[in-house]
Amino acid sequence: MNTSEIVIWSAMLGALLTMAVVAAADALRTGSLAAWRGLAFVVLTGGSAVLLTGLPEQLFGITDPRFLLPAKLGIGPMAGALALTYQGNWLGVAMEDRLLRWMIAGGAGLIVAGTSCLLLAYMAWPAVPAQQWLLMAAGLNMLPALFALMAGVRGVVLGDMLARWMALSCLSLTVMLVGLYAKALGWRGGNALWLLTAVTTIAFFLIVTTLTLVRNIAQKRLQRLARGTATHDETTGLPIGATLLTKVDDAFWRSARVGRDSAVVALWVNNMYALHEEAGHDIEHEIRMRLTAVLRRAAGFRHVVGLAQVRCFVVVVSVTQGPNQVAKLAERLLIAVNKPMQVGALQGTAFEFTPDVGIGVLNIPTTAHGDALVALDKAQELAKAAQGLRERLVYQSIDATVYHGG
Repeated sequence: MNTSEIVIWSAMLGALLTMAVVAAADALRTGSLAAWRGLAFVVLTGGSAVLLTGLPEQLFGITDPRFLLPAKLGIGPMAGALALTYQGNWLGVAMEDRLLRWMIAGGAGLIVAGTSCLLLAYMAWPAVPAQQWLLMAAGLNMLPALFALMAGVRGVVLGDMLARWMALSCLSLTVMLVGLYAKALGWRGGNALWLLTAVTTIAFFLIVTTLTLVRNIAQKRLQRLARGTATHDETTGLPIGATLLTKVDDAFWRSARVGRDSAVVALWVNNMYALHEEAGHDIEHEIRMRLTAVLRRAAGFRHVVGLAQVRCFVVVVSVTQGPNQVAKLAERLLIAVNKPMQVGALQGTAFEFTPDVGIGVLNIPTTAHGDALVALDKAQELAKAAQGLRERLVYQSIDATVYHGG
């Protein structure tokens, strides 16, 4: 093995070790079965790839080519069977689709049985040249790639769009296996082939890791929604529910600690659903996203921006410099959102939407910091009341002093 090869395989080993460390940290942090399964996948599949490069023999001075042969014969196919089972869990429809279930369960079972037979045969006839055993292992190891590719294509047919990327990862896996077994069998591929093999190996693990992360995030979000414990609005990313209340309480606490007032500014969008009949229900999501972006820019990043309900945005101002500061902020928010916007371009037709907004400002003196839910409800009531005013602004102190913007 020349210096260039050592550099290429060492760089691949470093990338795989980094992924293994990240997977181990995630498994220890979450303790979830999916995380531990992901760690096993990286360690077994990555370890098999490193074994086939011949780097361990080079690093540890192993001269007997049969010393690591059982590991080279067994770990790769077994890791492929594990990965295939893992892919079935990732797709999530293996139990519903008979063909996909056969690909996953039948393929994994066939690979495990074939690997067991190969190891038993090696133990029975150890004198057979190592090259022949590796050729048989190469053929066996192509089965997981084939079944995984078929399962990915089947997932796309069933409507799982992420499965397209899983199919792409299977193509990377195929190139990776060809290169690695070419190296293990002693073929003269040259540094270009070895570099391609190392790059596709890393790409395979990166794609699979990314897809796993995306799917796990989606699954956790669905679990939170099913339990009614979502922490952020799915469309805008703004805090809602208990998370929003916690942030409001934190803002009140910061104000009380330094002896300053705080305020809750509520923006009620009365015509949020005005375009439903013309543009469809999905247009509401685009409107909320656009309004969120406008509010964040106008409010700045120091203040808490949340969603009390679908039509009511809130901005919580802690450590205010006085009523004038809050009044200017409310007027700035009103000017920012009270502008026509073009929506619906993604649906192929543009619609003009001008938010019909009322703003309620609840000023909370230092001595009156209290319940966050009460403050949000009161500010929302003020915002609704502002709908009937020309100024579209209503200010009120927690001591019940009411005055209108003008």
